Amino acid sequence: MPPTNPIVVLLGKTLAEFVYATVNVTLQAVIATIFLGLTLTVAKILPVLLIVLLLLIGFYGFAIAFAGFTLLIKEVHGWVHTLEWVFYLFSPIRYPVEVSPVTKALSTLVPLTYALVAIRGIILLNKNIMNLWQIVLLLIGMDVILITAGYLTFIYLEKKTKQQGTISQY
Repeated sequence: MPPTNPIVVLLGKTLAEFVYATVNVTLQAVIATIFLGLTLTVAKILPVLLIVLLLLIGFYGFAIAFAGFTLLIKEVHGWVHTLEWVFYLFSPIRYPVEVSPVTKALSTLVPLTYALVAIRGIILLNKNIMNLWQIVLLLIGMDVILITAGYLTFIYLEKKTKQQGTISQY
């Protein structure tokens, strides 16, 4: 119900979280470099930053859509944890997605899968970004789809809650 466009409010929150996450990841990288002997060079860091940026753009599409669902159902705590579970299950965070044909197939729909493969390739296998250009193009395509779908979902759900007169209820 603020006088500003809701997307501006969402982007402000997003930028604040981005700064917090960036500081957190930087500290982890420093700790890994000092205590674990991880070698990070500019040639590794810049491509990883590109992949992470592309991943974040796609996740912002999800987040914008979930903001719309928040307007509609007022409490999405369970939905958020369900989505988190889906990402853990269908991306190679905890185990290889190849363990099951179902997880392997569904993991192709999750941008996190491609980002993790690319980041691991850069940091652990010394691949350069040119070896991973297909993943970069795929992430860009997924970003366009997710941002567009997330924005359209938010606009639709915002309009629906305004029509129902429930936008300010909790």
